[in-house]
Amino acid sequence: MKPLYRVFSSCGLLCGLLWFTPVIQAAGPADRPERVEQAAARLRQLAEELALSDEQRTAIAALMEKHRARLDAIRDDGAIRPRKKIKRVRELRETFRDEIRALLTPEQQQKFDAMPRERRRKD
Repeated sequence: MKPLYRVFSSCGLLCGLLWFTPVIQAAGPADRPERVEQAAARLRQLAEELALSDEQRTAIAALMEKHRARLDAIRDDGAIRPRKKIKRVRELRETFRDEIRALLTPEQQQKFDAMPRERRRKD
C-alpha cells in the first residue's frame, strides 16, 4: 500500500509542478523576447547614431536593464491607478533620458537631444 501511495503522491506532485510552470514563466520577463529585441535594437541605433564607445554602450545597456525592471515593477503594481502609472512612467522616462545624457560627450548630447524631434517628424 505504501509504494502505491508514493507513486500517486509523486505523480500528483509532478503534475502540479508541470501545471504551474507556465504560470511562473509568464510572470517573468523571459516570455517577452520582443522587448529584449527592441532594447537591443534601440541600443544599436544609439550606438550607431551617437558613435558610442564600448564603455558608453555597456553603461547604457545596464541603464536599459535597470529601467526595464523599474517599468515592469510599475506595470505589475496593481495598487497604482492607471493615470498614476502613466505619470510614473513619464517621470521614469525623463530620468532615464537624463541618465543616458550624463554618459555622453557634449557633441553626443546635442545629437541625442535632437533625436526625439527627428522621430516625431518621421511619424
